[in-house]
Amino acid sequence: MKTNFSKILWLVVLLITISFCACTESSSADKSTSTGISSFWITHVRLDIDSSTVFTIDETNALIYNYDSLPYQSPKDSFIPTIMGYLLSAVYINDSIEYSGSDTIDFSNLVKLTSYAENGENNQTYRVEVRVHSVDPDLYIWQKAGGNIYTETPLEEKAYFFNGQIYLFVRTATDAYLYRSTDAKTWQKETITLPLTATFQKIIKTATGFLVVDNNNLYETTDGIRWTNSTLTTSLSYLLFELNKKIYALGNDNSIYETSDKIQWNSVASAPSNFPIKGAAINVSYTPNGQAHAYVAGGETANGDFLSTVWSTDNGSYWTELTEGINYFTPRSGASIIQYDGMLMLFGGKDKNGVVSDPHWISSNYGLVWKRPSAKIILSFDFQSRFDQSVIIDDNLGIYIVGGRNFGYFMNNVWTGKKIEFTF
Repeated sequence: MKTNFSKILWLVVLLITISFCACTESSSADKSTSTGISSFWITHVRLDIDSSTVFTIDETNALIYNYDSLPYQSPKDSFIPTIMGYLLSAVYINDSIEYSGSDTIDFSNLVKLTSYAENGENNQTYRVEVRVHSVDPDLYIWQKAGGNIYTETPLEEKAYFFNGQIYLFVRTATDAYLYRSTDAKTWQKETITLPLTATFQKIIKTATGFLVVDNNNLYETTDGIRWTNSTLTTSLSYLLFELNKKIYALGNDNSIYETSDKIQWNSVASAPSNFPIKGAAINVSYTPNGQAHAYVAGGETANGDFLSTVWSTDNGSYWTELTEGINYFTPRSGASIIQYDGMLMLFGGKDKNGVVSDPHWISSNYGLVWKRPSAKIILSFDFQSRFDQSVIIDDNLGIYIVGGRNFGYFMNNVWTGKKIEFTF
């Protein structure tokens, strides 16, 4: 009887053991084997520089990184990571620190994350890179692009960016040419029909092509090669710019004229006192609120005086002298003006003594105050000062300083510039 009781007790224990093992195995099998980290972001203990930083989780390469680098000179220490995954049982940082949600990590060196599944067995290791821009995004890079553009001996030249290309108009003693390029290195040459009596420096760009006034005729083209002409009924000195779908010009009577059809020209104002009759830097650009403004800087008066004025208008009728009689930069003719990165930038020019010694100026408030550019912006030390150059901007925010001349010779080359921020 005792023996039978012992056998029965042993059988009960065995059944309980089998049942417990079965339950344990079933419980373990029900637990997740997923090891993937689903989201990752960081905050900093001192700086608010990372609130919009998005981290990519590359499962193929087991890499976690921020595609858009943090600002230049951002620290890599003292970041608090937030790590999320589906039913993870634990995450270890560099094999030694169990992630708690409040850990402060230095990402200056390689950081490893090892994530463990809910079952405590499956795991996966990721590398984490916190990327920081290695170069200053506010720095401008200036460099010469390629060699000489042409072999002719020019008398005059003018360049614009149009239809995705640089258009350079060149006049010699016997011919007129158009050189076109997409990279400022390789150029395609065309002979054009524009008469040699036209002043190429006074060619303006419009939405549909180019215009210039010569000998009481208006010449226009849509391709830069074939020019047609029409007789003017108004005596114009030169064309100023296109603004709000109207063309503006300075008349020989010192009036400002406008036209919307290039046939009927209407006087809208008298030109301001000491308005330049030649050599002015002219640009049309937009203020932050989207309003178009034209700027006319420097140039020469009818008396041959060099100017340091900056005029502005948004309608051609009312003009404001932005510099209010203050000579921020020295008087000059043959300068160029552009709007770039929220600034007006003035390049080059000449005065009665030759090429100006201060060829680069900027205005951060749309022409009201001018100053010399900082070391981050200033032209390269081996850039040769010049006048009658063309400064243009392409669709990718690259700056091109095309041609120009010193007394006695033409530069016949292109310099390029770009703010590093716009290359990212």
